[in-house]
Amino acid sequence: MQNKIITALMLMAALTLSSCGGGGGGGGGGTTTVQPTSAVVKLSTTLTGALPSNTVITNYDVTLTLPSGVTVKSTTAPPQTDSGVVTATGAAAGSSIIAVYTAATANSAGTLRIQLANGTGFSAGEFATINCDIASGSNPVAADFKQPSFSAQGYDTVANTSSIDLTGQLTLGATVTIQ
Repeated sequence: MQNKIITALMLMAALTLSSCGGGGGGGGGGTTTVQPTSAVVKLSTTLTGALPSNTVITNYDVTLTLPSGVTVKSTTAPPQTDSGVVTATGAAAGSSIIAVYTAATANSAGTLRIQLANGTGFSAGEFATINCDIASGSNPVAADFKQPSFSAQGYDTVANTSSIDLTGQLTLGATVTIQ
């Protein structure tokens, strides 16, 4: 009989404990905001006019202003980005790329200048991927990345004329993914 009483008491204790909320969550059902740690920016161009006859795109020069709290990994002398931070992708895969990072100061935002070149030319489309870091406590959104400044140069393959300004025939776009 004593075993049955002990068993019944243990069963009631177990049922009582299993019905407790247990979470201590304070109610409210709020969501937890995850601190973003990185952003990926993809640069691309769209042809808005016609390229001159026999002309290919050979160079892009882009300056991206970074939002507060956003940086890229770089060496300090020279201030070029580390390997893999900026890569030539899509239409310009295999092109030479130089990316120089200037850190933010109290009076100015950080910038990233990208110069991409390919002597044989490439078409409009995606041309660069940038891997950015987001500082703890910063919560940038895609809209915080301002439209980059941009110029484009081309080469006439028949007349062997270089440095043809193609900026007016191309529109630059930036797609930002915060992670």
